[in-house]
Amino acid sequence: MNRSVCFWEGEYTSSFGYKDDEGKTISKEDHFVGLTAPQLTAEDYQRIMDRNWRRCGTHIYQPVNSINGCRMFAIRLNCMEFQPSRSQRKALDRLDAYCAGNWAPGVGFAPSCGGTPVRKKKGEKAGNRTGNVESSSLEDWSLVVELQQLICRCTREVLEQDEVAAQTFQRVAMDWPVKVILPAPGKAPKNQVVHLCSPSVLALCGLLRKHSSVREGLSFKDCNTIAALVADRLRDASEQLGFETVSVSKGFLNFTLCPELVAKWKEHVSSPDMEVDGGNVQSTPSVAGPSDTGSMSTSDGTPFGRHVFTMELTTSEVNTEKFDLFSAYQESIHDDGDKSVKSFDNFLCTSPLVSDESGPLKGYGTYHVEYRMDGRLFAVGVVDVLPGALSSVYTFYHPDFHFLRPGILSALKEIELVKDAMRTHPDCQFYYMGYYIHECPKMRYKGDYRPSYVLCSDTYTWHPLESAVEKMERRQSRFAGPEVPNPKDEEEIDLGKIAVLLGGRIPATVQMLKLNTPDTEEESRLKSFVHAVGKEAALSMFYYVIV
Repeated sequence: MNRSVCFWEGEYTSSFGYKDDEGKTISKEDHFVGLTAPQLTAEDYQRIMDRNWRRCGTHIYQPVNSINGCRMFAIRLNCMEFQPSRSQRKALDRLDAYCAGNWAPGVGFAPSCGGTPVRKKKGEKAGNRTGNVESSSLEDWSLVVELQQLICRCTREVLEQDEVAAQTFQRVAMDWPVKVILPAPGKAPKNQVVHLCSPSVLALCGLLRKHSSVREGLSFKDCNTIAALVADRLRDASEQLGFETVSVSKGFLNFTLCPELVAKWKEHVSSPDMEVDGGNVQSTPSVAGPSDTGSMSTSDGTPFGRHVFTMELTTSEVNTEKFDLFSAYQESIHDDGDKSVKSFDNFLCTSPLVSDESGPLKGYGTYHVEYRMDGRLFAVGVVDVLPGALSSVYTFYHPDFHFLRPGILSALKEIELVKDAMRTHPDCQFYYMGYYIHECPKMRYKGDYRPSYVLCSDTYTWHPLESAVEKMERRQSRFAGPEVPNPKDEEEIDLGKIAVLLGGRIPATVQMLKLNTPDTEEESRLKSFVHAVGKEAALSMFYYVIV
């Protein structure tokens, strides 16, 4: 029978560096207790994960939050209750659109490209909040693509004096949508002209204000000032596209369509894929696929290509393809290209988890989720399949595919794996995302997956993140009320029942341990081990002793 084997390392310290809300780098020395686990069953790992433990290779660690500057709380998502946010849905739509040939990097994108329609509020007519039609109905109109490219080019020209701002804008500008402004029902004649509106400049100003290099520049502090500069550069080029005027209002760029373009727009929105009701446009749900007719093209006529995306749950063994991907990721994202195959293997491939085919998906154990585009490996997610959850260990990807938002994409796909697992194993309904560290702004993204729950490190009970954050802000590590007991104070364990493994060979008892290790320090270490992992886990493990 498989049984966990753990060597107690005791307490140690480790340096942890992060940037605070103001962007200042802070280095702290945090305290942990650790185990080395040559062998660990999925059941035991699930038990200790629910006591705030995590693994890195065969090293298992638990932060001592009572004294740490950076407190680390286990965070998990209930996949049964999960509702993706708008940005998360957009990541899936982006993938669908790219594979269908309806979108390419560097071209404006809105959710309709892939097929998931923009959600509307309850009781609200689609596209009629203020007479606007969201870009979800327009993104496959070639004019909108050309307009968005034009806005980006002219804005970059305005920003050429500031390299940082220009680069920032170039990375994100194409995500900002273009809207159609329609006359409000009952307030204007039906034949009133249609306007296109882009909030790109308004969003740009928000970005610029975050950059100290342009914070003091008067021309970048006012949305209308920037919009006016961009509008001046746009007028000649936009007239060639068929726009009569370009105006500025509250940081927005407004383009008035000539009568010919109005007619083309009406023809576009009255296509079979669109429903027109009282001047409001609503996209019908559709997912672009190989059977769809034609692909979009860029302004120079170059067609967008179709692509094949695959994901597969594979073994966690090391190979050259994975290592090369990991090296590219470390060098680009973390500025660390000095990684050996051995460290990669120890970190992301070697696992103490015992494989067991009785579990969900391909069975309990550690796996790699391989993401490929046209056969090329572009991302890998390291996951542990456990009785009650899928635990995300690490994700790495090639920087060439940053446009697909692989961090968000991999998390969403792994959540889908949990839902697949639930079909045969209903108890496997959680997605563990490691630690939530409120003191580290870069780690707060884990709270974007809702509803998330964090673990109280005193009582080992789960609490909604929203309510726990309030206590984190007050530097509290206990989220449960005073009526909830501390398990460490309540658990009474007879050390005589703990199984001991002497020298890795001889199953023994605590009495035999005393005979072989007369030093009473080992018994004290055993007590620390039991209180750290909990009674249930301690009774199902071998406590490893070197003799």
